[in-house]
Amino acid sequence: MKLWMRLAATVTVIATLAGCSRSRESQLLGTWKPRASSVAANTMQGAPGAGSAEAAAGGAVAMAMMSLDFREDKTFTLTVGAPMEGTWTMDEESGVANMTVTKIAGKDITTMGGATPTAPMKIVCQLDDATSTLTLNNPDKNAAAGGLSALNFEKAS
Repeated sequence: MKLWMRLAATVTVIATLAGCSRSRESQLLGTWKPRASSVAANTMQGAPGAGSAEAAAGGAVAMAMMSLDFREDKTFTLTVGAPMEGTWTMDEESGVANMTVTKIAGKDITTMGGATPTAPMKIVCQLDDATSTLTLNNPDKNAAAGGLSALNFEKAS
């Protein structure tokens, strides 16, 4: 009888612990805001007046208003002044989220180039389980991240 009770207790503990582990995709869901340390470290390289006190203050205000929201239906909104919307996928093993921007300020990005269709914009994020941060990697320093090469986010909700 004691053996069965121990076995039942062990199975219960294992089932409880297994239920507590969260997939990377579920960790990604919700709203993210730039980390204060990441905002302070970014210099807005390449921006007019970069390095000046005015540029630093303006960049800090813009980044403080920035948010990134991942939803269960695999859509996201990245707000950097004008909201950018699109779809995302997650590689559970690597923790990489690939984002495809399809709309800026509610307008279809493919029609923004006039006669020449514009390709959807790609953004890559890396989820770090150890620090619970999300790094928006932008190797091309495109407009989607305000000219930044990388920015760290933390969960706001």
